[in-house]
Amino acid sequence: MIISTNMSNAECLKLNGTLPTDRIESLIEIGNALDVMVAVDCQISEALDQYPTEGFLQDAITEAQYLAKNCRGENKNVAESLLKMLEELQSDTNRSSEYGASELRAARKAIDNLQPEILKTRND
Repeated sequence: MIISTNMSNAECLKLNGTLPTDRIESLIEIGNALDVMVAVDCQISEALDQYPTEGFLQDAITEAQYLAKNCRGENKNVAESLLKMLEELQSDTNRSSEYGASELRAARKAIDNLQPEILKTRND
């Protein structure tokens, strides 16, 4: 078998009809790493889809606004308190969701940046 260290896998395969065992094992490892990256990317997509939409509590907030406007006395105080809690819950959830989504997008970008390096190794 003719093998030069600067030969690509494709050149070595074309010339010899096969690759040395260490190169085959390396390609298998690279393929496995790419499979894991694809699986992780799918998990990231699934996680991103689980975050609530921005106005997920809007219907409840609208109802609480109606109650706060139309109730009197202690009921009005309770309705206003519920309205405030719903608005804070929506705001806090939106903020936390955006942070979580941002972190997941950063993880996806890191994976995307690794793939060209692995594919480059695959062709060496």
